[in-house]
Amino acid sequence: MDFEPIGLVFLLPAELKITLGDDLLDIPLSQLEAYHRFADGTTVTAEILSIRDGDGTTEIRIKAPSFSRYGLRNSSQ
Repeated sequence: MDFEPIGLVFLLPAELKITLGDDLLDIPLSQLEAYHRFADGTTVTAEILSIRDGDGTTEIRIKAPSFSRYGLRNSSQ
């Protein structure tokens, strides 16, 4: 997901909520990792605030300090 203008830093971090159907998650939730890609291309692990699983969907809340690109990946790879 991209949010613009890339690089804009918030005064206080926002929360990004991603809701996925369980059919889109093929790894254990314990191996799920969020990442934040900065405008210069560097990538760091983003803080996952919570993961809620239920009713055929999984809700992931991520700490978002700025507009940028965020994503999910398998932490064991």
